[in-house]
Amino acid sequence: MAEEEDPEIYGYLKQLYPSTCNAYIIGITGLPGAGKSSIVNLLIR
Repeated sequence: MAEEEDPEIYGYLKQLYPSTCNAYIIGITGLPGAGKSSIVNLLIR
């Protein structure tokens, strides 16, 4: 939904937000092999 810029995603994010303890939501997108998994692993650490 995020990659396709579907406006419906905002409703879902609003529903999830109270369960996140005010955490930030970050979306990582890109072409296959661009390093998305590597960057997510670094962010998690």
